[in-house]
Amino acid sequence: MAQFVLSRLLRALLTLLIIVTFAFFVLRLSGDPLNRFFDVGNTPAEVIEAFRRQWGLDQPIWIQFQKYIVSVLHGDLGSSMRENRPAVAVVLDHLPATLAIMLPTLVLKTVLGVAAGMVAALYRNSIFDRLIMSISVLGFTVPTFVLALVLALIFAVQLRWLPSGGYSEPQHMILPVVTLSIAGAAVIARYTRSAMVEVLGQPFVRAARAKGVPWTTIVTRHVLPNAAVPIVTIFGFMLGSTVGGAVVVESVFSWPGIGRLLVASVTARDLAVVQTILLLIGVMMVASNLLIDLLYGLIDPRMRSQRATS
Repeated sequence: MAQFVLSRLLRALLTLLIIVTFAFFVLRLSGDPLNRFFDVGNTPAEVIEAFRRQWGLDQPIWIQFQKYIVSVLHGDLGSSMRENRPAVAVVLDHLPATLAIMLPTLVLKTVLGVAAGMVAALYRNSIFDRLIMSISVLGFTVPTFVLALVLALIFAVQLRWLPSGGYSEPQHMILPVVTLSIAGAAVIARYTRSAMVEVLGQPFVRAARAKGVPWTTIVTRHVLPNAAVPIVTIFGFMLGSTVGGAVVVESVFSWPGIGRLLVASVTARDLAVVQTILLLIGVMMVASNLLIDLLYGLIDPRMRSQRATS
């Protein structure tokens, strides 16, 4: 088990290094931040030189990368060019707003997705199954920004039941949460149905039914635990991509979270803030995958025994 955890940690560190490297070079090769802060043609050369020197842009890119890696290892992720304060502080200021919609979203889409998938599997090939799967396909295929705009048009503009943007009141989070939950619930429902249909066809389920075991007991104690691995897998992926999935929704509904900050920082070429957000997303993805790997041993004893012998 210790060897398994160590190998996963090493792989996680390698993944984070790749993410940091990719973000660093892509951001710098895609444009000069100087153009976002100054009118280069009308700005004195000494001002431009001072700006480059202040942010380390006057050095070769490999030297910049080397210094950045050393700074990251010491816990320094750089400073925001726009706000002239640590990038971590800027990101943390926006993190509570993102968590305010992400946590309810995780709960809502998991409950709806698992419940819908269970109904579709238990009533396979029925009208309920076809209806749920049709809605799931629609929810999965419609782009998030289209869904967000449609919901805003219906419930904010036409019906005037909910605000189209803002952050001050609880009702402001309803549309963002519902928008993010629909696509996630659709995916979870499809995985849940597929996993449960496969388990329902196993011999031990037929044997339990032949012995007269109550159907609810079969589902809760035998079917769901055996179908949990793929469900947990997709949930872990969604948990890791929580922040990244908020980019479009936060922009549409003017929600002051990390997703909206990422869009603004990319536009302003605020390198340190963009790198910090991407690193945060990477850490969440890696941490969630590591957590799911560890949970596999608790869910499926066969995996636990394989790891013990490896």
